[in-house]
Amino acid sequence: MNICSVQTWLARPGIAAYAASKGGLAMLTRGMCAEWAGSGVTVNGLAPGYVVTELTRPLVDDPAFDS
Repeated sequence: MNICSVQTWLARPGIAAYAASKGGLAMLTRGMCAEWAGSGVTVNGLAPGYVVTELTRPLVDDPAFDS
């Protein structure tokens, strides 16, 4: 299983490199699926959203964040 991110499909200012790396990981996951499906191997990518923690609280509490 690959750990992607909500940023795999959603870009925000200031994190272009992070979003690009997560987009690459999503395509790697798809490629692995295509290559290994015939061998019975299942490949998944988990793309969680923001987890509210002490460090992310200011971000998720910002009304501009959801706009």
